[in-house]
Amino acid sequence: MDAYLKKGEAEFQELQQSCREKSPLLYQKLKADQAYNMCLKN
Repeated sequence: MDAYLKKGEAEFQELQQSCREKSPLLYQKLKADQAYNMCLKN
């Protein structure tokens, strides 16, 4: 089970990196929105 989760995490990290490289502006906006939403929760 742990190996399955680690594999999924590695795949997610690869997709996330690919998104950053292909669409840096979109990724920046998503991160800004995520930070904004975290501020609203606190």
